[in-house]
Amino acid sequence: RNLKPLGNNAIGGLQRPVSGMVARSWGDKLPGGESSKGIYIQPRPNSDVVAPVDGKIEYAGMFRSYGQLLIISTSDGYHILLSGMARIHGTPGQTVKSGEPVGRMPDREIPPPELYLEVRRSGEPMDPARWMKGG
Repeated sequence: RNLKPLGNNAIGGLQRPVSGMVARSWGDKLPGGESSKGIYIQPRPNSDVVAPVDGKIEYAGMFRSYGQLLIISTSDGYHILLSGMARIHGTPGQTVKSGEPVGRMPDREIPPPELYLEVRRSGEPMDPARWMKGG
């Protein structure tokens, strides 16, 4: 399938939003039995979260069971979803640059903080690892 560049970055241009171990990858089985539609990264407590791509904040706030949810849209139709943060910095309509702080993880050890990252195009989840810089 033909992959277009993500935002104004070439493929391989999705910055890791937080440092940490990838706890679950795209397609891994989740506790409920469904497959993961994104990746789960376990950073240190209270870590800053940065925008993985240049774009515009479409949504920032509480959403269902996701907790704090941030959705960033790119100029070419991708949506990047980030959840698991304790706080979000930014409001809908705001433009963000890749690497700019957009949130902070919970300050707790148990359960360990976990950031969820999902990439969507036309509502379809895609494997974020395709665009991650340096794995």
